[in-house]
Amino acid sequence: MPGRNAPGPPVVDATPLLTAETIAEFGPVRTTGVDLVTGERDHFGLGFEAQGSRYPFLGPDAFGHSGAVGAQSFADPRSGVAYGYTRRRFGTEGGGAPETHALAAAVLRAAAFGALRAGARPACAAGRAPATVTGPSS
Repeated sequence: MPGRNAPGPPVVDATPLLTAETIAEFGPVRTTGVDLVTGERDHFGLGFEAQGSRYPFLGPDAFGHSGAVGAQSFADPRSGVAYGYTRRRFGTEGGGAPETHALAAAVLRAAAFGALRAGARPACAAGRAPATVTGPSS
């Protein structure tokens, strides 16, 4: 499909699938309290999990969802990166797999590096994402 790999919201026949306003509605936390499944506090938006608190290298408006077996997906409007990961084997109790933190951080670093090599100013250099992205401190 034309425009499918262009930066920004996904496009079909030159029409964005999601407007910037719609994307902005997904990220903010809409519920309070502790989630009985994940144990996380204040992390659900409109059908998505707020990802900025789970993965601090993402923008505060990042949204996505974790799933069984450690699957994880998110979109980070600040950096322009979308991420999806599934595991081949069970090994977690649900939610994002332990390796997701390091993998997602590496994806953001690679996206910023690729933009620099292409001569573009990456989102992180434009003040929309952290200048450095690191994995877990452990």
